[in-house]
Amino acid sequence: MIVSRLPLDEYQVVEQRAHAQAKIEQWSHYPQVPLQLKHHFLPGYYLRELFIPAGIITVSKIHKFPCLNILSKGERITTIRDDEEGSPTYGDYVPTRIRAPHMYWSEAGLQRISYTIEDAVWITQHWNLEDERDIAMLESRFVCATEADYCNFIKLIDMELPPCPS
Repeated sequence: MIVSRLPLDEYQVVEQRAHAQAKIEQWSHYPQVPLQLKHHFLPGYYLRELFIPAGIITVSKIHKFPCLNILSKGERITTIRDDEEGSPTYGDYVPTRIRAPHMYWSEAGLQRISYTIEDAVWITQHWNLEDERDIAMLESRFVCATEADYCNFIKLIDMELPPCPS
């Protein structure tokens, strides 16, 4: 359930990544809060379950492929694609206040900044057809930490994914 929309400017994938990368640099000198992370495996799937206390700002890594996002507990403000037909921001990435239970599909190349209003549980689901269980291998397969890493990944696989700045 979407609780409310925030009246902020449109975000496109590349702009969102650039904004997130700038915030990472700006906030890097602040104390980092360790978050509890659980890994779950099902045949063909890998799920990451993150427990996030209220008041915490998170910056995601850049996802290499589309994935399913589930807010199973709590309330957050995060960047998601507006899929409400007739909305003035339809199809754009906009900061949105969401409350659990909420589920949506995230496209490749997106990096989001989120603020946790109420203690939250955030789950991402990735295809894992090889049933890999090595966490470092899975992380390298599904996410990039920097814009440069993501751009190198796109060049390497030569796929139609959200672009890199020229």
